[in-house]
Amino acid sequence: MARGVPRLGRKERVAEDLTASQVMSVVRDSGFAGVGAWPTFGYWSGELATSLFALPFRNTPRNRAFQLALTPMCRLLVMMDPVRGQRTRYAVAVLLRKDPPVTHS
Repeated sequence: MARGVPRLGRKERVAEDLTASQVMSVVRDSGFAGVGAWPTFGYWSGELATSLFALPFRNTPRNRAFQLALTPMCRLLVMMDPVRGQRTRYAVAVLLRKDPPVTHS
């Protein structure tokens, strides 16, 4: 492991998978109002875009140019995320609203 990396960063920490209803329950318990939730990050859009963009991972001028060339294609893939034909989804998007605190006068 590289110098300067904290000991906590040496072991991967993976959170438990939650369903949309479990996420919304956590949101309510945190004082937010859930406006809506929907599955996102489809296999053919989000996963492919992330994988393509991560190909040139080393920070070199050539790889930065390669990432710049990949950007339009990756953005197009991400814009395709709402397409209904994708059955496999890896994340849940949640739209929240924080109600202002109640003040007593």
